[in-house]
Amino acid sequence: GLYLTNAGSTYSTEIGELRRVALDDGSTAALNTDSKVEVAFTKDVRVVRLDRGEAWFEVRKDTTRPFEVEAGDIRVRAVGTAFAVRLRAEGTEISVTEGVVEIWKIGERTTRMRLRAGGTAIVSDGSSIVREPPEPDAVERSLAWRTGKIDLVGTRVKDAITDINRYNKRKVILADPSLAAEEFDGVFRTNED
Repeated sequence: GLYLTNAGSTYSTEIGELRRVALDDGSTAALNTDSKVEVAFTKDVRVVRLDRGEAWFEVRKDTTRPFEVEAGDIRVRAVGTAFAVRLRAEGTEISVTEGVVEIWKIGERTTRMRLRAGGTAIVSDGSSIVREPPEPDAVERSLAWRTGKIDLVGTRVKDAITDINRYNKRKVILADPSLAAEEFDGVFRTNED
């Protein structure tokens, strides 16, 4: 991580803002609401540190310089692929839209997991890796924010409120906690109050 403090660029979004950034190597990063990344490319490695929020990366293939995303002590490596990394309260969520990524936790480099297109995994702070069972279009639905929408079909009410609140300064509050586990269905524009 020392090279991150010496050079690179920082990109961020405010609440409700989405941003697409062309990186120096030809890759693309799309930042979701309230997100921040630091980019540092050297001759040997391309590193992006996700400080908060969520970002989707479309990585330009370069077998001589791996592309890595740091999210706390979780690392995700790809050579030429497309994937998202999201910091959550319960850990780091990785979703792959194209190709394959390799995931590991710092200090546990021998324990690596490969995740293929259409797959999602959550790596908890306790270092457990949980693969989400693949559902048709689940990854694309979770990344609907790239087109200005949030897809909450089949989401628990408490989780839907958490997602909706990521995009608004005015917050939704659940008045009746007994509804928290109920299932919610809906697709919403991220720029609607």
